Amino acid sequence: MREVSKVRDTRPNHVVAINRLLRTGGRLLVPAVFALYGWSAPDQSTVVTTLVTFNGTDGSFPIAGLAPGADGNFYGTTFLGGADGYGTVFKMTPAGTLTSMHSFNGADGSRPEASVVQGTDGNFYGTTSGGGANNGAGTVYRITPGGRAYHPPQLL
Repeated sequence: MREVSKVRDTRPNHVVAINRLLRTGGRLLVPAVFALYGWSAPDQSTVVTTLVTFNGTDGSFPIAGLAPGADGNFYGTTFLGGADGYGTVFKMTPAGTLTSMHSFNGADGSRPEASVVQGTDGNFYGTTSGGGANNGAGTVYRITPGGRAYHPPQLL
């Protein structure tokens, strides 16, 4: 008889938790940013704390991940919502205070599908999947971490 040994799951805790949520048919009905507090063994429980629930005017459908900023805050994008409905760039404190940094208007881009990344100059850079001057083919933009958008965010 062949011996089968248990293999410990080495994926990050948040990946395991999300996979468990999907396997058990769990659904998040309201787009939200949430925190998962880890565990060390499968028999311990996980605590999920909702930090932000989007309302549409501050963005909706945050499909990309969060990017940690050098200032200790987190930065992200929403696919839709904002002032014109084309998506937003936002800043969130670790406590969950949300600041909308920019609402896309179509001409400066629309529907960001990826998060932003912080460059060595301290600014954040990102892409949109639509909008812009070239038949809606998307944009690459730059925005300051203090929430001061280049008006529009500087298209690169």
